[in-house]
Amino acid sequence: TTTTTTSSSTAAADAAVDDAAKQREAKLAADTAAMFAHLSTYVQGELASANADYALLEQLNDVAAGRYAAMTGVADELVAYMAELQRRYAELEPYLSKID
Repeated sequence: TTTTTTSSSTAAADAAVDDAAKQREAKLAADTAAMFAHLSTYVQGELASANADYALLEQLNDVAAGRYAAMTGVADELVAYMAELQRRYAELEPYLSKID
């Protein structure tokens, strides 16, 4: 009866250890799943933020391109106006030299 009692207590202790190990594994699995869920949420937030940054950058580039196009137009008009002024000055230069 002593070996039977020792065997039963050893079996009960082994069962308790197995139950504790199973509980730790279940908790670890649940914690790991929660960690990956939170990590997924974090990465999605980071990607959404980067996407918003790129959308803003695209808008800024579009605005800058429009302004540079407008400045190019103004510069072209100034070049044409300066050419016209130089042509007019060249026409008036003989008369101006007579005044001096």
